[in-house]
Amino acid sequence: MAQLYADSALAIASKIPGKDLFVRLHERIGLTYHGRGAFFTALNYYDKGAALGNQVKNKSILAAIYLNKSDIYHQVADYVKSIEANENALNIYTAINDVGGVASCYI
Repeated sequence: MAQLYADSALAIASKIPGKDLFVRLHERIGLTYHGRGAFFTALNYYDKGAALGNQVKNKSILAAIYLNKSDIYHQVADYVKSIEANENALNIYTAINDVGGVASCYI
């Protein structure tokens, strides 16, 4: 049932100009699967959101996706990918001068 709502939300968001909402939905759906321990499904949603990252105005969405990916890779013991994703998040947060975001990369 939740997947039906998620798919409906994505279908609606895909028709709205700009990609911020569409990317945010992928991030939120990814978080839902992430929290349930369905890591690879979560990564699929995060990757779809990240693929549109250069089309979003709110770069903190993209940084959050990378930070969440870093957490998953850490949990599945893929430390190289975890560090890469964390560095991507750190670079974005630094570029947009988000001090709180930068700090979250060091936690």
